[in-house]
Amino acid sequence: MKRSIAVFVSCLLVGLAAMLTYCSAPSSQSDNDAPPGGDADGDTDGDADGDADGDADSDADGDTDSDADGDTDSDADGDTDADADGDTDTDTSGPLDCLSLEEFKQTIKTLSDFGDRKQGSASYDEADQWLQQRLEQLGYEVERVEYTYNGSPRSSMYVTIVGSTLPDRMYMVSAHLDGRSGGGAADDDASGVSTVLEMARCFAEAPQPPKVSIRFIFWNNEETGLQGSRAYRNQRKDLQGIEDPVGSGNYPEPNWLGIIQFDMVLYDHGLPPQPDQIPEADLDVSYQKDSVQAAASKELAEALVQGAVLYADDYPAQVGDNMYNTDSAPYEDLIPAVSVRENRRDNEIGNGSNPYYHTAQDVYESYSEEDFLFGFNAVQMTTGTLLDLANP
Repeated sequence: MKRSIAVFVSCLLVGLAAMLTYCSAPSSQSDNDAPPGGDADGDTDGDADGDADGDADSDADGDTDSDADGDTDSDADGDTDADADGDTDTDTSGPLDCLSLEEFKQTIKTLSDFGDRKQGSASYDEADQWLQQRLEQLGYEVERVEYTYNGSPRSSMYVTIVGSTLPDRMYMVSAHLDGRSGGGAADDDASGVSTVLEMARCFAEAPQPPKVSIRFIFWNNEETGLQGSRAYRNQRKDLQGIEDPVGSGNYPEPNWLGIIQFDMVLYDHGLPPQPDQIPEADLDVSYQKDSVQAAASKELAEALVQGAVLYADDYPAQVGDNMYNTDSAPYEDLIPAVSVRENRRDNEIGNGSNPYYHTAQDVYESYSEEDFLFGFNAVQMTTGTLLDLANP
């Protein structure tokens, strides 16, 4: 036992002496020695090699932080800030995180449950009151354009996000609240109303408004000949850009920069329609090729198609050139005007691409989860595009 202890102590002393000799030796680094990091990789992170990129951190991406995304911050999104949303600011959420598929679906169901919302009916009035209350809950002041149809009073409602630096100009986004045919008018056009309402909710909850104003409009009398949108155009086109009162910075009718109308955005099952959504399903963004504003309208349509690439999760969009029979048509010779639909109005919807169109079967229950997701991509596409357009 004593011999074992003696051997152990002797080995310990030898080891300590060797360590002291090493530590007191002068440093003489040559080209073949380890660099200042204490390793052989040419960085300053103290590994040997702790990573595979020769930089100053402990990952393998070739940058100087501690993640693996190839940028110079500490998250994993590929940008140069400290959040994870893929942009270059310092927030912690993406610009479309406010949008909700469940909210989108629930609005369609609520409106469909009111019935077809035929103009002048109790069904329409109940839906109109519900929509006004919902907008007021979001903090909006609801305004109306009033007119008559066949001698009876009618109105369309609208709300506005006032631009922070350019309140005297605005984009309009719209859909028609009225329907027909005795069902729930779920696709035509609760889907469009829900699209506009979801965007209005998102902008209302944003930490700051866009630079340019955005007006969200819900038309009446689309199904009877676009009387609601025509009344707005006729009453308000000459009020554009007028400050009232002078010097107040208040513009009741900002200058119109463009209009985007949503009219049926749920159902692309091909033609003839198949039981399920087709793999090639895409949104249609149409302008009117023979209108005065054709070139500018085409440019707006192309911006939305690009917005589908950038902001929509699942479905692309394509440009069409025959926008008609919807509420953007009265504006086509005045400003850039487009419609967003599930299919082309002339040679697809008009030829039976949606078997529920203008029937009592146009109810919430007729549509699948894929159909609702398809429509929600229209919300994503347009919200992202508007964020770009309204923040020049």
